[in-house]
Amino acid sequence: RNYHVFYELLSPSGMSVGDKRRYKLTSQFGRGNSQLTVKDFNMTSASGTFDRRDGVDDSVTYGELRTAMDTVGFSTDEQDGMFSVVSALLHASNLQFASGGNDECRVCDRDGTSEAVSALLGVTEDSLRMA
Repeated sequence: RNYHVFYELLSPSGMSVGDKRRYKLTSQFGRGNSQLTVKDFNMTSASGTFDRRDGVDDSVTYGELRTAMDTVGFSTDEQDGMFSVVSALLHASNLQFASGGNDECRVCDRDGTSEAVSALLGVTEDSLRMA
């Protein structure tokens, strides 16, 4: 299991469906209604451990995270930026790469993942592919 925040964002009753759409955490990269789960991302599914060993509910700790962010004074815009980056990292874990020769590689995107990552990071797809 990876960092808790990834699982908290994907918990079924933590973040609202509207927020999940905004962060592209629903089917069809935010256009669909089905919520994505930890099993949909390489980063959160690789270990095969999806629940916390201490039995704590990720939906509950998501709420505590939001309260803590408010308490320390993060603005709504700052929180939005943080959740955009966390969501972009989840999606980036699904990017596929192919050898381009001469120690180069290229992004192989057949499903729109790079578009989602670039939108969440506020950069163009070309910039993302060149990074």
